[in-house]
Amino acid sequence: MDIPESLFGEITVEEFLRDYWQKRPLLVRSAWPRFLSPLKSEDLINLAQRDDVDSRLILTSGGEYEWEARFGPFEEDDFNRLGEADWTLLVQEVDRLVPEVSELLKVVPFLPNWRIDDIMVSYATDGGGVGAHIDHYDVFLIQGFGKRKWEIEGAPAESEELVPDLDVRILSEFEPTDTWILEPGDLLYLPPRIAHRGTAVGECLTYSIGCRAPSKKDLVSAFVEHLFVAGIDETPFSGSRVSGEGEPGRISRELKEFAREAVSESMLETEGFDRWLGRYLSRSSRGWLPPARKSVITSAELQEHGEKGCRVQASSVSMIMYDQLLDGSLILFAGGEEYAVDAKYATILAGLTGREGLAVEQLPQDDSFIHTIVELINRGFFLIIS
Repeated sequence: MDIPESLFGEITVEEFLRDYWQKRPLLVRSAWPRFLSPLKSEDLINLAQRDDVDSRLILTSGGEYEWEARFGPFEEDDFNRLGEADWTLLVQEVDRLVPEVSELLKVVPFLPNWRIDDIMVSYATDGGGVGAHIDHYDVFLIQGFGKRKWEIEGAPAESEELVPDLDVRILSEFEPTDTWILEPGDLLYLPPRIAHRGTAVGECLTYSIGCRAPSKKDLVSAFVEHLFVAGIDETPFSGSRVSGEGEPGRISRELKEFAREAVSESMLETEGFDRWLGRYLSRSSRGWLPPARKSVITSAELQEHGEKGCRVQASSVSMIMYDQLLDGSLILFAGGEEYAVDAKYATILAGLTGREGLAVEQLPQDDSFIHTIVELINRGFFLIIS
């Protein structure tokens, strides 16, 4: 795949991050010149028939009711019974299912791995779409084949009033300020809360690089759940003052201090929290795990691949990341699990977790390190690329 150096034309990455990122939309014509879609419509339809794939159909019309949503896995006859217009198929996490699609992430190298959610791919027949809506995250829309009309409101939506009783979240009020028709290789970047509507002009396919934006609510609720699973100190309150004489209804200062200390001790242990955060961020938001390698590889066989000029690359960069803790220890996170790595290999991990990965010959000749990488290759988190 011919990867362009930048998606933003004459705009530099620095200018994009300063002037557009999370601020305002950006349309770039021919952002990816001579773009050839790695997927055809039948490829996406085949993926939607797998039971390990998150897919859905949206029928603008022609279903049992307007804006009907149907959820996969589907069968081939489900598509044969559809009309030739007014429906769209959406498949999540295609970057984790099709290596050629994951290559698209190389055009956004400025995004840290934890910022990437997935690449959703949508195929639509003429008139198909999901209606006017807002997303609460940044998205890069790359037109794969065919044409899609995009209508947007220029300013972030202040509210999200929805049409009631629909399967999909469609805004009850939508007044677009801009309308564009995107063709193959065109890019539309949308920051959070920009109302937009995409409608297929003929049949088309669009790649959506969705960014992750964990909310405070998401983080706190996930961490509290972790505390209950991991176990919390069950020491009961044993204050010396038990008399309620005179003010029996008042909560004592001693109990409040005990409660505040209990919560603080659980939440503020820095190293434990950092480890949890790495595990949390490296999990798929939909619980997906990569398929294990069909033929198990050994450390010696990995070295043989190195002699052939092969490299090791993450199968899904959004599930591979690392951190150096305050005590200096280096931790590699993969799919919600952690692996201790010698602290002197921080530069190696920086390359290994990048979009291009590292040549096998660049890996340190360290038995423990190689054992970890081989394990992650066999579990499907890393691929060997010729």
